[in-house]
Amino acid sequence: MHRWRIELESTAGVPRLLDDVLRSLDLSIVDEGGKRCLVGQRLEACTDADAVRREASKVARSIAVACEHQPSITLRLNLSSTVVEATPSGDRQHRYLRPIVGTIAVTLGGASCIATGTVGTATPEDAERIAEQAYQKELRAISVRVRSAFLSEVDAVKVQRLLTWELTPHVMGVISDLIEEGKGNQARFRFAPQPEWLRFDKSICDPDVMGDMARHGNRKRGPPYTPMSLAEAQAFIRATAERWLEYVAGMRDLRAASKL
Repeated sequence: MHRWRIELESTAGVPRLLDDVLRSLDLSIVDEGGKRCLVGQRLEACTDADAVRREASKVARSIAVACEHQPSITLRLNLSSTVVEATPSGDRQHRYLRPIVGTIAVTLGGASCIATGTVGTATPEDAERIAEQAYQKELRAISVRVRSAFLSEVDAVKVQRLLTWELTPHVMGVISDLIEEGKGNQARFRFAPQPEWLRFDKSICDPDVMGDMARHGNRKRGPPYTPMSLAEAQAFIRATAERWLEYVAGMRDLRAASKL
């Protein structure tokens, strides 16, 4: 029996994916009192109903932000506006004005294509194994985004949002700044080698390399020895930001973070 639970109004999408994403946040959906409820250690650590409500709202918000702008299958988690507390004298209901809604939009194209037989002459066992590998890859990607948004909030949410924009030199520079903020001057070098960062920094700021899109209107330092093209810089910052998000989510240690 759990002390705190929030009843579900409805869910939609792939049940396994929703369960696995919630499990990455130490939460789960169970049947209690004949109703499906959200429970877990994260809620049990709360001291009052207001804290439970805030924690559940934060989870829903992290889920919604994590895959904003991404097409495909939608997982919906609608929680009721009532927090239920189990007490020695029976259940006590704490009612709030609005329900909590979180929506995940996540691409599962790889797994679904493989599952429908695009692996050619593979045996059923091979097809099942490959489909599972594709699912685990997609699950890790969405879990990284949900957990980093939940644990970091502002910085991780902003980086995720910026990654959906056109990666101009200015936008890429802002992402770089966010990765560095709060972690010390050497923070960025934990997620990519220093020489590559120097190439990146000089390239996005140099109008001779990036043209009118350059972060600076005039060259403020010497050109990079080997400049990055716009496409190279975009690939670099996207891959580095992914490693940083994995670290923020607690799914990559610092020693692994810098490995390309």
